[in-house]
Amino acid sequence: MPMGTDESRSRKRTTVSESSSGQEWNIPSVEERMAFFVRFAALDLNGLREGDLLNLKSDVRAALSWLPEWGDEISLEILRETQPTVLRELEEVAQRNELNRRIGLTEDEPFAVRAIHPKLLKRIKFLSIVPGNGSVVQADLRTAILVTLELAFLPPFDARRVRQCAAQACSRLFHAEHLNQFFCTPRHAHREWRRLKDQEDGRQAAGSAQASPRKGKRAHKEA
Repeated sequence: MPMGTDESRSRKRTTVSESSSGQEWNIPSVEERMAFFVRFAALDLNGLREGDLLNLKSDVRAALSWLPEWGDEISLEILRETQPTVLRELEEVAQRNELNRRIGLTEDEPFAVRAIHPKLLKRIKFLSIVPGNGSVVQADLRTAILVTLELAFLPPFDARRVRQCAAQACSRLFHAEHLNQFFCTPRHAHREWRRLKDQEDGRQAAGSAQASPRKGKRAHKEA
């Protein structure tokens, strides 16, 4: 059977068994996992209703392949403490992507320096990495979130898909569906197109207005 493409493998969920304990984890695809982190970074955790919080806890469990017996409850307090670090890490990648785009750099060199802090590594009780599919991190909740985030940047995920919206007055983080997507929503893409078009139309109109008096003066001298 032929192997799937990198993109198809990046969207496929994987079940991993750990033979010594008999545990199984349903690992989300790297695309699903990164999409969760981007959503989580943008959430207003202070305005969650009870149902929203339950949904968020379910999303966290799914994104981390989290097992209840690992001890830490998925609490709103820990999520609040962890969210700023997740946001900072994603913004750093998005800003490097934007810089690369502006200067025309296509290499992925900035992402070769992603690193997991030694303090976090010491807190890991168990780590399973399935090359090309994902990882499972058993640790306290904050450590599991941050280590899983860093491991999510490994291939086959393309880190260039973590971006900030290029529209004026919007810097929202988003997970691009393809490398030609530079705006978080079609509405922002259209709004930016309209703004740039209006600017161009204004420049052309100003140029025509400046040229008209010169033509009039020339005609007057000839007369």
